[in-house]
Amino acid sequence: DLPADMSISLSGGDSIITDSGQRLGMIGAVRYSNKWANDEKIQNGFELYTVNNPDTNEPEDLLALTSSKVTYDTNNVIDLSAMLNLDWRITENHTLGLNNILLRHTTNSAEFEDRYVLGNGGYIAKNNIVMPEDPRDWPYDSSIEKYQTQNIDWIEEQLVSHQLWGEHYIPLNNGGLLGDLKTHWQISRSSSEYDRPNAQRYTYKGSQTIDPVLQVGFSSAYNLWEASEEDGNSASIDLELPINEGGDISVTAKTGLYQLSRTRDGYEDRFSYNANKLDATTREEILVYPDPADIFTDQYIGDGTNGSNGLYVNYGGSIDAENDTGVDKGYQYRVEQNTNAWYVQTDWSLWQRVTANIGVRRESFKVEADQYYYNPEPLYELLDETKTLPSLGLTWLISDNWQLRGAYSKTVSWPETFELLPRSYRDIETLTSYKGNPDLKPADIKNYDMRLEWYPSDNESISLGAYRKDMDNPIENAFDTLGDDYDYYTFVNVESGKVTGWELDFRTEFILDDNFSHSVFVQGNYTDIESEISLAPDSKETDLNRPLQGQPDYIFNLQLGYDHFETGQEVTLVFNRKGKELVIVTPDAGSNVTNVYSDPYDDLKLIYTKRFGDDLKVSLSGENILDSEKRQYYEKYDVAYLGYKSGPKYKLKVSYEF
Repeated sequence: DLPADMSISLSGGDSIITDSGQRLGMIGAVRYSNKWANDEKIQNGFELYTVNNPDTNEPEDLLALTSSKVTYDTNNVIDLSAMLNLDWRITENHTLGLNNILLRHTTNSAEFEDRYVLGNGGYIAKNNIVMPEDPRDWPYDSSIEKYQTQNIDWIEEQLVSHQLWGEHYIPLNNGGLLGDLKTHWQISRSSSEYDRPNAQRYTYKGSQTIDPVLQVGFSSAYNLWEASEEDGNSASIDLELPINEGGDISVTAKTGLYQLSRTRDGYEDRFSYNANKLDATTREEILVYPDPADIFTDQYIGDGTNGSNGLYVNYGGSIDAENDTGVDKGYQYRVEQNTNAWYVQTDWSLWQRVTANIGVRRESFKVEADQYYYNPEPLYELLDETKTLPSLGLTWLISDNWQLRGAYSKTVSWPETFELLPRSYRDIETLTSYKGNPDLKPADIKNYDMRLEWYPSDNESISLGAYRKDMDNPIENAFDTLGDDYDYYTFVNVESGKVTGWELDFRTEFILDDNFSHSVFVQGNYTDIESEISLAPDSKETDLNRPLQGQPDYIFNLQLGYDHFETGQEVTLVFNRKGKELVIVTPDAGSNVTNVYSDPYDDLKLIYTKRFGDDLKVSLSGENILDSEKRQYYEKYDVAYLGYKSGPKYKLKVSYEF
């Protein structure tokens, strides 16, 4: 059992008008939330073997379940946010403002993992032995190795941001062709911190007949300290100039500049045992006492070097200072990112029936980084490219109730710095490990959209749209191409990709009596998605005709609501369904199986709200009521890779306005 989730928020604002007509305004908000989650996950490892069919004597593929693990994890997530915005309207044409934001995110995680390994997968495959997918149901077998791993983590993340801005209207020609020139500018500074103090892992190895023994390798048992700091500075200016505002043909010309720079410094210190460096006496004493409290003591702490008889620090590993070169090694790192952009755009209004916007944006993106043990070298260039991005949009007002929209644009998806830097890290909330790829390229995307919209009344709407995206070098998550038994994700480009589909949106409301005292509304949308990719001729993947990773077959959302205005009651039912989706791209290496897909997933939420007067509101909600299983499976053989249920959640929310 877990403590109940809770959250509290407070917001307010005010403004005053001075005798000279100036306005001083302020708005602020604070929110605190404390959430708990328990998960039990079963993850299976299969290997593919080629054996001879005893009847036909022909080779055939047989699948063997060779490992399985049950993970129990508890996460406590605490979020604190605060906002304070100030503005000063000096005159009707000039306003200054200051925005301040604080975000703090804390994650406390405890994880226990039982992993069962069959060392005789080939024997099982050749004899067509079927093992249950839940390892707790496996039969007794002394050859089954059992690993128990405990992970304890605490992570603090914080962002502080300050933004000074101004908005100015400059009259150019009263009553003439040109309108007032609007100028908006901003200067921002942000700082973020990441702190992961004393993350701990302990791994024990045994079997059904042998008591577990502590494993003292580099990644099996450690205490780890990790931290980073990032400073960011940005500035922008945007100009708008209306031309012939009152005419049948009017234009608004827009242009702007944007600049962003970020610098991040971080490190990781890991204290662990090097099993090969322990003398026989120390090794025996450590293994006899598997309790970490007994062995992580002064008696067994070495001098910190690689050859010490005891705990050592990973600083430098086996590399001396002279050979500390390259971006792919080191426990300290620095990353510098610079983005510069400018744009020109014109918005047209033609005879109050057609609107159009035509523009172009020029954007450059540069990332330099280094990982090091001792001293930072001149930074290595990971990415330095410039893109020209045109756009065109048209809207035709067919009538008061109908309109047709069309758009074309070229966009770019720049890799995040953590996707580029070849550094391993672990997301403790998803229990997933990642490693960056310094050869990653930006994804170029051409977007085509068309939408027909119908508004039969003020509270009814229907729209039907079609879209297409053509991509060069789309970025995907994939497991390491060497087939490292799903040890970690990396990020890769595929040669090209295409996404096409259509979307239907609708909303309608039914007034149930002549007094307008209660009503029912229905709204929803359905998106059909088809995707495909082109792979390089030398690709090592198992499926060369697969969809794009991360794109479900469809998404369906439906919302039903009932409002009783006289008594201030609302009931809302929300249903969401997401179709089949490729979640893991698997290389065709070693005994790897096939790509992993997720089953369609249903989610149902019910919300009841009651108002008491104008100030007090109480809400009761049930989330994930269906408690559908989240299941991932190997497509070709339809055997489970991962499965778990999150469990339903029930919430009580009280808000008071004053």
